[in-house]
Amino acid sequence: MTHLGMPGSATEPTGWLRAALVVGVLLLPVDYFIPTAEVFREAGAKPSIIAFTVAAVVSWHRRTRAGHSRDNQGLFRLWLLLLCVGGFAFCVNLLVGWSDFERVKNPLVQCTTQATLLALFGLVTVELSNVFRSEGTRRFVIRLFLPVALIHMTYFSLETSGTLTDDPGTFLGMFRSDEGIIERPTGLTSEPSYFGVFAGLFGFSLLSQPSRGCLVRVGVPLMLVAAALWINAKTLVVVVGIQLLGQLWLMRRQIPIAGHFFIVTAFFA
Repeated sequence: MTHLGMPGSATEPTGWLRAALVVGVLLLPVDYFIPTAEVFREAGAKPSIIAFTVAAVVSWHRRTRAGHSRDNQGLFRLWLLLLCVGGFAFCVNLLVGWSDFERVKNPLVQCTTQATLLALFGLVTVELSNVFRSEGTRRFVIRLFLPVALIHMTYFSLETSGTLTDDPGTFLGMFRSDEGIIERPTGLTSEPSYFGVFAGLFGFSLLSQPSRGCLVRVGVPLMLVAAALWINAKTLVVVVGIQLLGQLWLMRRQIPIAGHFFIVTAFFA
């Protein structure tokens, strides 16, 4: 039977679910990508959103076909509450006139778009919580962190050496926002602050993997941190600090190290 990511299962994901998770983790540090942003607008600015949405849809389809169900009413009620609060705030804003709507886009269209994104985020998050109940899935995803970190550091190094540039129309240029080109190298992220988040999250995750050799556990995180400090990515300090608090929380609740992926995805979301 096809693996559904059952709790405690040591079986790794297969098929479309496996492919979507690989692409999602690979694109996780990317905060802006012009082709997907132009097609999907806010939902495509971070291309990992598309990959994780596909993973959630595939997981839901497999679960329903196999007759498995989850009691996620509490989470669904939370997202419904958030949507109601947002809708109420929008109506009050229209009545009171807090925002100058005449100089921006249509407020009704904006509200509908953002509410749809919030609803999508809730549904995808709930379904991914089912996906990562499987120990095999968690360990599979955590193993991806090292090659993904090396891939992103490779592009950072190529840009630093001048081999690649982020001029408009180039490959790296597709990862830069409309606000302008950053003078400091940032690899596949649009600005130093996002690179600092990537370095802090992935570096701390690699440092927390006991199965890795000492050279990998220490060397790669140090390389990420050094690169972030070199381009003055101050977000690194904040992210590492919160990661330490998250790690203490995981240890107190006796959650496996693989559960660290939830903190990573939450930050990038």
